[in-house]
Amino acid sequence: RLFAVRFVSEKGSDPLEASRFHWFFASPERVRPLFGYAGLLEQFRMSVKIIRAEDLDDSLFENVDLVIIGVDTRQVWNTNWASDIIRNSGIPVLAMGEGGYQLLGELGLQIGEPHGVTGDVTLIRPDSEAIFWDGFRPKSVNGLHDCFTAGGQISIKLDGSIDDVIPIAGESERERHFPLIVHKPRYLFWGFNGTLDQITSTGRELFAWSCHYAVAMKQHLDRAFTPKSEVDRIRTEGDKQ
Repeated sequence: RLFAVRFVSEKGSDPLEASRFHWFFASPERVRPLFGYAGLLEQFRMSVKIIRAEDLDDSLFENVDLVIIGVDTRQVWNTNWASDIIRNSGIPVLAMGEGGYQLLGELGLQIGEPHGVTGDVTLIRPDSEAIFWDGFRPKSVNGLHDCFTAGGQISIKLDGSIDDVIPIAGESERERHFPLIVHKPRYLFWGFNGTLDQITSTGRELFAWSCHYAVAMKQHLDRAFTPKSEVDRIRTEGDKQ
């Protein structure tokens, strides 16, 4: 199934000024858990409706700003036609958990299968160079955000820098393991498999923020991928003038 999510936030209410429409994919047995995510997004001034996954075709993406891939859509991406539709849409993608991991692998990206490992982290560490965190309201504690209570996750393991791959947040203990990571210019991997009741209030804000950022990856390409240190340098120089 598909969830179509429409942003109705007022212009200027968010620093990234993201959006109109979003889509969720979900298999029938997991529709009820995803209603929780839909309700969460409604709290951030987004409205929701449901469309069957069998109806996936190019025409669905007219006036759409973001495609959100649900956790349990793994079987959908075993067919080339489905992943090709996403690839050819040209729209930013937020890929969730196992389903998103499968899709990103089918697309041949370094942030998809088989480049990840499973785990069960609850704390994440923001990457210091990710502009993603600029303006995120919840404050970290000892450099960490407490986002999840359970549910498990997939983290992308990076042995070094990779062209067009930008870490957003790493695990609290394992180095170079990233459950939140971007492949420029369109794909954001949200590695968490849990349901909404396994996400803290900070994690809920993080999910909504990730949606906004994913849209901004296309709408504000020059800003969305600028290293934080470069942004800080520009701001410091501006303050001196």
